[in-house]
Amino acid sequence: MGAKHKNLSPAKQRAAVALAATSAAYPVEKSQQWTKWESKVGQLSGRDYAQIRAGWLAHIPEISPPGSPPNSTVGDIASIAASISRVGATGSITEPHSGARPAVLNEAFYLAHKAIHVAAICSAAIKRGNPTWSAVDAYQASLFALGSVMAFLGLVVERDANDFIVIDVWTSAEVGSTKRNTTEERYHFVRFKSLNHFHKWAILKRLLVTLKSKSRLAGLLDASICHLEDNSFSRHRNTVYYNSGGWLARDLLVEDTASPVKQAKTADEFFLAISEGSVCGSVYLMCALVELACEFAADLSGSRVLAGELRLLERRRQAMQTFVGFVWAEI
Repeated sequence: MGAKHKNLSPAKQRAAVALAATSAAYPVEKSQQWTKWESKVGQLSGRDYAQIRAGWLAHIPEISPPGSPPNSTVGDIASIAASISRVGATGSITEPHSGARPAVLNEAFYLAHKAIHVAAICSAAIKRGNPTWSAVDAYQASLFALGSVMAFLGLVVERDANDFIVIDVWTSAEVGSTKRNTTEERYHFVRFKSLNHFHKWAILKRLLVTLKSKSRLAGLLDASICHLEDNSFSRHRNTVYYNSGGWLARDLLVEDTASPVKQAKTADEFFLAISEGSVCGSVYLMCALVELACEFAADLSGSRVLAGELRLLERRRQAMQTFVGFVWAEI
């Protein structure tokens, strides 16, 4: 027994000794020091879309009927759930797995359908003379389309209690594993304490700037948003949501015939507005992200299994005519 504590009764001395013994037996774990989220975004490897496309064609999901959501999430796979629990706060892990890629591709298509649905609502709002809510809708559609683009490039987000795990099923080391009979794949897991909207925009920028692709659209989109602050994409939506006196046009009480959201007659006009971060540019950004997701989807047209999905994606054309007055293929 250690030295007696001054001014303590014998009973309190015994209690202090017991507490010390308990503390020694069950030490309090020090909380892990979280790695800065920027460095975690930087851990996401660059990718060659031609290789990813070939990989997807070996992992096509059965989506029946067309437009159906995934039957289960990646996190529902027991082995992946176990890996998720092993990812520390300070970094990431890469481990062998199999079976998740079809679910990721299904999620890519389903998020594209969500984005197109909201884009159609955005288009209808413009036609009614309600540009403010059109811009708010456009931001939500952009988030769905962003998630779709991420998934087409191999990334999905899962939850682990209050944390978020970004899972990359097409790491640079494994992107060449295209054989249908491959039994072992390698997935990359990165833990984030939080994954707010601006984190996702940072991930998108990382993916675009490191993407090897023949897509003219992907290159123009990268050039248009690479200089924008990660937290600036939600600026117009947040003005309406969180500023009690905030509104974007003159349509609060009456229809606004002088809408700030116009149809872009040329690609130069379109991408310049995105680069400037204007209200109109935020709606154009939605269009570009939806089109990029659908471009990635169309690259998989070699699979007859996806024919129904690709036909459903064509319904975006009518909504896009409200905002796009040029031909995508000619940009």
